[in-house]
Amino acid sequence: QRQTTYINSPNPNAINAGPIVPPNAQVAAFHSTGQPMQARSTPPPSSPYGSTINLAVPDSMIGTVLGRRGQTLRDLQEESGARIKVSQRDEFVPGTNNRIVTISGPEESIATARNLIRNLLSRNP
Repeated sequence: QRQTTYINSPNPNAINAGPIVPPNAQVAAFHSTGQPMQARSTPPPSSPYGSTINLAVPDSMIGTVLGRRGQTLRDLQEESGARIKVSQRDEFVPGTNNRIVTISGPEESIATARNLIRNLLSRNP
């Protein structure tokens, strides 16, 4: 089961589509129907990495997640213990300019990776 998380950017114009995230929350996960959901604690049969969520990150900020030659992405994976994959340059959340960052692994690793990415983006507007 997949989730999509919309990350609020310090730039209010950076994200212009998707579910509205509560003002007191930087990250929220939603079903494709728009209903809130929690990360699964047991892996779906089709996923060898445990739970999986998708983050929608503005294309203009994806370089911050990747880092020079992918070093920041490797550091995020090592620190969180999650597997993190960034969509190709031409692959966006439908109807947006947001790239898809897929995080897979145990629930705790996913939460750590999501928080690390959120903090990284908030420090680098």
